[in-house]
Amino acid sequence: MWQLSSGAFLGWSLGSNDAANVFGTGVSARLVRYRTAVILIAVFVVLGASLEGSRCMATLNDLSRLQLKMAFLATLSAALVMFAMSSLALPASSSQAIVGALFAIGLMNHSADFRVFAKIVMAWVLTPVCAGVLSVILYNVLGFLLRPLLTSLRWRTPLLRTAIVIAGCYGSYTLGGNNVANVSGVYVSAGVLNPLQASIFGGLAIAAGVLTYSKKVMFTVGRGIFALD
Repeated sequence: MWQLSSGAFLGWSLGSNDAANVFGTGVSARLVRYRTAVILIAVFVVLGASLEGSRCMATLNDLSRLQLKMAFLATLSAALVMFAMSSLALPASSSQAIVGALFAIGLMNHSADFRVFAKIVMAWVLTPVCAGVLSVILYNVLGFLLRPLLTSLRWRTPLLRTAIVIAGCYGSYTLGGNNVANVSGVYVSAGVLNPLQASIFGGLAIAAGVLTYSKKVMFTVGRGIFALD
C-alpha cells in the first residue's frame, strides 16, 4: 500500500542519520573502512529489528490512537525532518521526530496519552546522563585493565580496531531493535502490519539508508573527535 511509503522514507532517513552514532568515530579514526562499517551496520540493524523490534512498538503505539491516514502523516512528517538533518550533515533523533509527530496528532484527535509521553521524555533525559556515567566508568576500568596492551605499539591498533567492530555491531543491533518502532510501529497501531512484518519492513528500510546515504553525517560525527585530512 502506498501509505507504507512514508515509513520506508522515514526508515531510510533514520538509517542515513543514525549510522554515524554507531561507527562514526571508528571510520574517522581510520580503524574501520566506511564500506565495511555500513555493511556491518546494515546486517546487524536488520537482525536487531527482526529479533527485538516488537518490544518498543507497544510503548510507541500507546502514545496516541492512529488510523492509517494519520500513521502516514506522522511518519512522513518525521521523515522530512530526518532527511533535512541528514542533508545538512547534522545528527538528529528519529525518536524525538516521530514522538513529536505522534503526540501532535494525538492532541488534535484527543487521544494523546500524557503519561506515556512523560515516560518517553524521561527516557530522553536519562539516556545521555546514564551514557555519560557509564563512559567514565568504562574508560577508567578498561583503561586500567588493558593498559599493558594499549601501551604496546604492536597490540594497540588491533585491539582498538577489534573493540570498535564489536561495539559497532552491538550498537547496530540495538539501533535496529530500539528504533524500528519509530519507523513502522504506527502501522501496527493502525492494523496494517503485524509486529514481525513491521520489524522486518522497518529494519530493511533503515539498512537501505545506511548503505546509500550515511556518509555525510558519519564524517560530521567523527570530526567532533578526530580531524580528517
